[in-house]
Amino acid sequence: MTSLKSSPAIDGQDFPLSVRNIAAQNSLLPPISIIELMNIQPEVPDETPNEAPNETPEGITRTILLKKHTPYQGHIPYVGQLSGQGILQSIQVPDSFTVSSIRFIKSGYGSEDCGNPEATVGVESGATIGTQKLLEIFESLQLPIYFLACVVGTSAPANVYISATFLAN
Repeated sequence: MTSLKSSPAIDGQDFPLSVRNIAAQNSLLPPISIIELMNIQPEVPDETPNEAPNETPEGITRTILLKKHTPYQGHIPYVGQLSGQGILQSIQVPDSFTVSSIRFIKSGYGSEDCGNPEATVGVESGATIGTQKLLEIFESLQLPIYFLACVVGTSAPANVYISATFLAN
């Protein structure tokens, strides 16, 4: 997908370049639900190849791949998973030139809700969220964790990486 250079009007309103604009330009893409996400999970690796988890007294940190899923209509979702056994402690979105933030979709919502602030928790590029915000997204912090998110930025990259820290049981 090429970079988007304009900010089209949606429902008579102008919006800054965002996932909502990407969806408007790709209006034939269907939404994805958490059930569909769980059905495609085997295709999504949970960490980058050749990268060993980093273990500290605060927990184990892994790099998680969020892979773009191209649906038939709606917002472009990114899906990923953190497998294993443990309790999720934090998520960090690394600094990026193309991704200004990632909107994690709360449990019970789907990719069609990416533009709904009640259905998402946004994490800015370079920021970290802890258990309080994570509990707004996920019903449980017990691994495995399935990620469903939308990207806000200048383009829709094929992959986005985040770091997740968890305590092993």
